[in-house]
Amino acid sequence: MGYPTTDPERKLIEIREAALNDPHCWSHGMKDVELLEKVREYIAWSQTIQNSCTQYGFPFFDVSMDWRGTIQLTLSSILNSLTSN
Repeated sequence: MGYPTTDPERKLIEIREAALNDPHCWSHGMKDVELLEKVREYIAWSQTIQNSCTQYGFPFFDVSMDWRGTIQLTLSSILNSLTSN
């Protein structure tokens, strides 16, 4: 699971908006330029994970566009995998 197709600037805005309601958010105290670099690292990491999942035949769930819906899909996939074995 990751966000390999996310626009870094849009993700920065999403993180800043989410942090408004979370006094313990990991992004507090980080400058935008620093946070944007982290987001770019996470996107690159997500792309690497996606490639590895494809290579080894594992499902990969892209949360770039629909985080909540994809989380539900991921959970369903995990539960189905556990109950089918």
